[in-house]
Amino acid sequence: MGWRLTPLAEVTRSAASQRWAKHIWRALDLDEAALGRLAFRAREELPSAYRVSDLAAGAAALSVSGLIGVGRGRPPRVEVDRRLAGLWFGWSIKPIGWEMPAAWDPIAGDYRTGDGWIRLHTNAPRHRAAALAVLDCREDRGDVTTAVECWSADELEAAVVDAGGCAAAMRTEKAWAEHPQGAAVAVEPLVAMKRFGGGEPKWDWRPSPERPLAGIRVLDLMRVLAGPVATRLLAGYGASVLRIDATRLGTA
Repeated sequence: MGWRLTPLAEVTRSAASQRWAKHIWRALDLDEAALGRLAFRAREELPSAYRVSDLAAGAAALSVSGLIGVGRGRPPRVEVDRRLAGLWFGWSIKPIGWEMPAAWDPIAGDYRTGDGWIRLHTNAPRHRAAALAVLDCREDRGDVTTAVECWSADELEAAVVDAGGCAAAMRTEKAWAEHPQGAAVAVEPLVAMKRFGGGEPKWDWRPSPERPLAGIRVLDLMRVLAGPVATRLLAGYGASVLRIDATRLGTA
């Protein structure tokens, strides 16, 4: 008989993962009995303030497991290696024949205001122009830093947004919970779904264990990184994904 001593931190992390997976599963209105097939190992996390690993790795893999079980009896168990899942989701784009530009332009980022912090999103040229017009300064990070310090976070956020730009005052979790928008979001479900038409959908498609989503076609029209990451996951399980982008994506 062999024994394996599991570090307490790993046990605690696994228990927390199970709790969050259960929360996500309930929001999707799925059978909670399926959670008995899910197990986590390793302790690494995707770098985030929130538990994105549990959603990205646990809920997604368990959903595919359920598909494999359709018409085939008992669905297979799922064991998620958090380290490998984190590496997979963290690696999103591999350029072929071209060099990937920097993720952020020189002006984008977090700035200290007169009463807190704000994030300026200036990757799109029109967003950058709006922020610079409001701040009345040159396209220079030092100048932007000085100009931002003269504003309150909420006032600058409102001014940039009104000018057609993109900015967000940064708040603690407590401050966000007390904010009107935070309170509005808190009463919304984690996942909102709406069915159209009557009855259950009918199709002849059946998943296979080797490539569970083979035969499913996905049209990806989403923007920013979350779109291709989600559809890459579907493609990895066998779906045929067609992505369509605007020819002048950088000007949006």
